[in-house]
Amino acid sequence: MKTSKGIGIGIGVIIAIIVVFMLIQNAPKIQQNVITQVDVSGNAHTTGIGTKAVFIDFTDTNSGQTISTNVNGGSYDQSLANNHSYNIVVHYSEGFGAASGTCQAGVLSLYSTTSSMQRDISC
Repeated sequence: MKTSKGIGIGIGVIIAIIVVFMLIQNAPKIQQNVITQVDVSGNAHTTGIGTKAVFIDFTDTNSGQTISTNVNGGSYDQSLANNHSYNIVVHYSEGFGAASGTCQAGVLSLYSTTSSMQRDISC
């Protein structure tokens, strides 16, 4: 009698393992969208009298790679790699373009869960 109980329990355990395995295989899979690039846009301006932003440099704080984008009508739009931080430098002109300069506009820490974001830049 002990042998038949042991065999019955063993078969029950095997069936339970098979059922659990089947449930795991048929469970809905969680899909995660990985955002690799983010379209960053916004207004860009300088605070100096008679100055205007001409273009912006985004320099990756890890790799040192710089991506430049033009400022048109006070606005910019640039696709940047997600999960990176960027030092922002604004290049500006004064008056009729006779003089120019740069100013530091801080750091953009880009860790976004969406594919676009708004960020105004000023310095």
